[in-house]
Amino acid sequence: MALCACSCGTPTTGSEPPGRDTIVNVETVSIPYLKSFCKGNTYRIDRSMAIEGRVVSSDLYGEFPNALILEDAYGGIEILVDEEHYYRRFPIGSAVRVHVDGLMLGDYGGKIQLGLPDNDTLRRIPSEDIFRYMDRADSTEMRSHNTLTINDIDHRWVSRFVRVEEMRFPDEEVGMNFCDYDREGKIVTTERHLIDARLDTLHVRIPYTCTYAEEVIPDGMGAFRGIVDYFNGVYCLRITNREILL
Repeated sequence: MALCACSCGTPTTGSEPPGRDTIVNVETVSIPYLKSFCKGNTYRIDRSMAIEGRVVSSDLYGEFPNALILEDAYGGIEILVDEEHYYRRFPIGSAVRVHVDGLMLGDYGGKIQLGLPDNDTLRRIPSEDIFRYMDRADSTEMRSHNTLTINDIDHRWVSRFVRVEEMRFPDEEVGMNFCDYDREGKIVTTERHLIDARLDTLHVRIPYTCTYAEEVIPDGMGAFRGIVDYFNGVYCLRITNREILL
């Protein structure tokens, strides 16, 4: 599988996000601070605020279709975009500033997302409106990651790029395709698993849209890099950019 070099780091949870900084009459806030406004199902943003961070997801291999993950030093957030091949506009490592006035936060199974309001639900930001809200700097940087164990993963890490080491697929999944088929023979989003030496288990969500859905799950112990996801009490890892190191 294709590999992408990343620098290592000790876990930093961002338990104390910085205070707000007013720049050109727009408050630049941390991602956790922005997410804290969403205390119900949705929250419409009606004040001049912006978040800044690095793009840590990609749809190059179909892993994050219409969902761009932005991470700062303190947290991450999933931004819904109606854009195919957004990796061309926002390659991994891109520095992005998002002006959130007029957007809406939504709680999807316990995970906070950002998008446009559609009555009381979220919708994707249309392709033609993306640069109305999002500015990208010319430079890109390699993503840094935090190395975690399964037991480290909690809500602080949702929508953040991490590395888990000394993991493997269970014997019963080795040799299977990454994704299953339904009764009509169509590829479906599939949940696989990673286990460590103590047989602790981490769920891995493989979307049917990924380009390697029909490839065979490899054997062996290794490291996996991806985005921590969450839905209705279950944490999982979503591999990004085919980053499996065996």
